[in-house]
Amino acid sequence: MLKWLAILSGLFLVVLATLFAIANQGEIDVQMPGSVIREAFSFRAPLAALVYVPLLSGFAIGGILGWRRSVRYRRLAEQLSRQNRVLEQELTNLRNLPLDDDLPI
Repeated sequence: MLKWLAILSGLFLVVLATLFAIANQGEIDVQMPGSVIREAFSFRAPLAALVYVPLLSGFAIGGILGWRRSVRYRRLAEQLSRQNRVLEQELTNLRNLPLDDDLPI
């Protein structure tokens, strides 16, 4: 359920960014604040690019972090599965041990 919510919210953001890009196709001057040399830190760019670059980099960073987390959880699941098999085998061996103080029937 949570996976579908993440996909739907991502699609919603893409639709919003696309609508924003269509409505604002003009170029703007971008200047970095506090720079001593204005010419070195100013450029013209389409407003849509200034929306899509952070959006796509956020998707990429989120995807990489999510992938790393899933790898970590898969390793943990494999480790716990191995430990579970060992404990189940030990339990089976303990159940099959004869009792020393069996009462005669």
